[in-house]
Amino acid sequence: MRLKPSAAFLAVTGLLTSHLAFSSEIAADTLSQVEVISSKIASPLNSSPAMITIVSGKELADRNVRDLRTALSLVAGVDIAPGGDGGPASSVPGLWGLREFDAFLLVVDGVPWGGAFNPALTTLDLTNVKQIEVLRGAAPVMYGVTSFVGVINVIHYPAGEMIAQGNVGLGSRNSLNIGLSSNLSAMGPFKQSINFDVGTQQFSQDASKLNRAHVLYRAAADLAIGRVHFDLDATVLHQRPYSPHPVEAGGLSTRFPLDANANPRDAKADENRVQFNVGIDKDLTFGKWVTLLSLAHAENRNIRGYLRPDFAADGVTHNADGYRQSVAKDYGYFDTYLIVNPTSTVSWTTGFDFCLATAIKTATTLNMAFYQTALTAPIPHNCLLMNQPNCVTSAILQALIPNSIGGRATDGICWLA
Repeated sequence: MRLKPSAAFLAVTGLLTSHLAFSSEIAADTLSQVEVISSKIASPLNSSPAMITIVSGKELADRNVRDLRTALSLVAGVDIAPGGDGGPASSVPGLWGLREFDAFLLVVDGVPWGGAFNPALTTLDLTNVKQIEVLRGAAPVMYGVTSFVGVINVIHYPAGEMIAQGNVGLGSRNSLNIGLSSNLSAMGPFKQSINFDVGTQQFSQDASKLNRAHVLYRAAADLAIGRVHFDLDATVLHQRPYSPHPVEAGGLSTRFPLDANANPRDAKADENRVQFNVGIDKDLTFGKWVTLLSLAHAENRNIRGYLRPDFAADGVTHNADGYRQSVAKDYGYFDTYLIVNPTSTVSWTTGFDFCLATAIKTATTLNMAFYQTALTAPIPHNCLLMNQPNCVTSAILQALIPNSIGGRATDGICWLA
């Protein structure tokens, strides 16, 4: 069928009109976005001199995002690989092509998540997130030396403003996820919200899986001393880790079954974590004063094993090494800064923050050797543990004290020192 010129003109006009309307909607949404990652001052995204991308909570909900890899899959310059040394629930973010675990800083609701050195990606929860801000580029003044490649800032909805919802998800390999989010009845002047979710997921590698339960409680009230807010976040994570496939002669080894697991039969990468935050935001006649204190405790239980480079395949000779490890960690973070507005177009931020990344870290490690029968037995997850008398206990103290002094003009000029 051949369209008449008038009909073709109307069709093209209609398409152009729809495209322009859609583009205008995107532009309006972009112009209305506000970021706080660059200078801790809420500023329009289009006036920020830094390279920042914002993923809104609506977009996360529309795409049914459950993990950081999916959340940032459309952000340019960011590539996140699933798994890693932390287990199936973890991930390895890469910014600008640099895939180093300690090259970026993960911030959740104003707190370095897991400390400044080792982001706690396994316990990151993305339910009821208001927005995720991604800053590409170094930010050592505001966030310390461990943010030399970028910062990922996750912001949940404030207390009393959480989106009430419930969800149930089912998938292959016995995957299940159940979540519930709701605002609670006010307790005096305090508004309250709670988010709870549980889930289980299995993977193709033999016997690898994860079980997870998470709860986040938030409360806030406007009092005479300012806006006071409390957060209580707790996660119980049990993982059966998978293992890397050995490489021989420049390719995957043919002597080890595909998707087999070289870990001991009682392998685990478990973590229980609880964090408490308390903060005060005080409006002043000349600006704003913000103070935040965060305390966290985490316990890890690890039993892992790895094939030796020249592993034997007779089912008798020890061909793998592993360890049993118990780790307890305590985190502390304190941040206080003052925002001064000398004019309606200029804002100055000055403050101090102290991150005791790992206040007390005690690790007890028991090394072991065993033989992995995946090479000869039909069940590729059967082994005999052979403990060796090599037990190491250590205590480590790590601290990072970044000072933050900076200023920002609302016309987009920004300086940091």
